Amino acid sequence: RVTRRQPGKEAGLVVDFVHPATKHDDPVVTLHSLLDRDVYRGGAIVVGPVRRGRGRKMRVERRVLPVCAEEERRFAVFERELWRIAVEHLDYGEQHVWAALAGARVQPNGWRRARAMLHFDREGELKRRFLLTALQRNRHSQLRLRALQEIAASKDAEAFDTAIDIMAGWPRDERREGVKVMLQALAERRIGRRDQANAWIWRMAEYTREVHEEYATQRWPETKRLLGLLVNSSGPAHARNARRLVHAARKEDRRLSAALLAAALAHTPEAEEALRGARTRLARKPAALARELLRNFPKGRRGRGRRRKKAVASDAEGNGGMPGTPQVSELVGAVAGTDDDVVQDVDGETAADRGVVAGDEMGFVEQVRSEEARSENGSPGSGNGSAGPEQTETAAG
Repeated sequence: RVTRRQPGKEAGLVVDFVHPATKHDDPVVTLHSLLDRDVYRGGAIVVGPVRRGRGRKMRVERRVLPVCAEEERRFAVFERELWRIAVEHLDYGEQHVWAALAGARVQPNGWRRARAMLHFDREGELKRRFLLTALQRNRHSQLRLRALQEIAASKDAEAFDTAIDIMAGWPRDERREGVKVMLQALAERRIGRRDQANAWIWRMAEYTREVHEEYATQRWPETKRLLGLLVNSSGPAHARNARRLVHAARKEDRRLSAALLAAALAHTPEAEEALRGARTRLARKPAALARELLRNFPKGRRGRGRRRKKAVASDAEGNGGMPGTPQVSELVGAVAGTDDDVVQDVDGETAADRGVVAGDEMGFVEQVRSEEARSENGSPGSGNGSAGPEQTETAAG
């Protein structure tokens, strides 16, 4: 509508569509700013309920956008409508805020949805922010490991290095699983430069030093003595013991050498230099070194379950198709092991009085033979030659 206030001059009001993310402090006066609404939702009714006519129905969008200008109110919208915000229409700084907040609060059942909301990110900066924040602040361990897998798959050297730094503060078991994921990634694909991969591998080996020390000790008993000398020495003797360990590691195969160098801990510059030189020579092929260190980790429990199932199946075949049927010797041993005292019958007669030792079949056979010989010699208490064995069998029964 155009109105005439002065002769020759015109003033008017233009109604048009604006960008969905237009804030209230914009020179353009929006309907949401007039009604003091915090969010914009495409196709939704801004004012209260209205009488519906026969016009065509508008499609109401699921996602919303914060349009208020105050930071506190916008942050409140982020808290309240985190998973409904159209992230692609936000400012660049607020997109990073949303990625960090989503990484910290995502649940296991909403991981794919959160990743799909960043589909417009071509350079991958928002995805990196989301994954690193999930590593650092998310309380679900399975999501932290999943974020670690996606960072390893992206082959981003900077994010990979930051993820290894974050892993240092994790619990021991979770850190061990994370190291396995990262070593597997370094064994399968090339990430970063070779010197970077070398540094990453030995840092993660330091995180799991006890695993490699356990393998090296089981494989070569001399390991415990060499590591003990290295730890319990100081000054020039510490450097000499470090060089002695390096010299011993050269004579072994790659896997044992890597385990020895990973288990060694130096606390003087000279010893650290000797170990660093040996580690650098061993890491000429980072993928092979990562593969060798990965073999030192104990296997999962799935194989044990399969072996246990196979053992149960073999027992079932041996027991006539009845799985888990105990043998007689097992039953006797179990009964004998439950009570160390002498077991008595109802009549008060013990097994020792009957001359039968529980679970000893050879003793039972000897007892029967002795009773037979006694009955043949006409010992008292036996009316005929067959009475002795019958009494013995009755007592044993």
